[in-house]
Amino acid sequence: MADMEKAKVVYEGLCNALTHAEWKFKRFDEDLAIGTGAQGDDLPISFIVSVDANRDLVLLLSKMDFEVKEDKRMEMAVAITVVNNKLANGNFDLDLGNGTLSYRMALSYHGSILGREAYDYLIHASVSTIDEFNEKFLALATDMMDLEKFLDVISKEKE
Repeated sequence: MADMEKAKVVYEGLCNALTHAEWKFKRFDEDLAIGTGAQGDDLPISFIVSVDANRDLVLLLSKMDFEVKEDKRMEMAVAITVVNNKLANGNFDLDLGNGTLSYRMALSYHGSILGREAYDYLIHASVSTIDEFNEKFLALATDMMDLEKFLDVISKEKE
């Protein structure tokens, strides 16, 4: 059963934490969501953060600004599996049906209220992770890098 009052408190905590950090964002109060973004080293990063009252979660979702062509989706699925295996938190997803590549991370607030530090971690860890891999995924998706080279590059990065 959804606790909408608690979800609203969590949402206000998210908005207050972002305001305190001087982060620019757009509120969607009716959906308990915000939209924002950041400029990565090479590619822009946009994402939404929403409060899911049914599951007591704060969810961050970032869709990459490119789609994976059908003939590259199996290679991309392998690449994503290798990358996800290296991640401590969050994961990349590929929709095999339409080629949409995204990143998601969740924080549970079940039995608690999240503090500013948790929201800071959610945002900064996600932006850092997306920025680390989005250009490599784009290179693979656009044939600027083949799967073998991708796996070689990833294997040489620090754990």
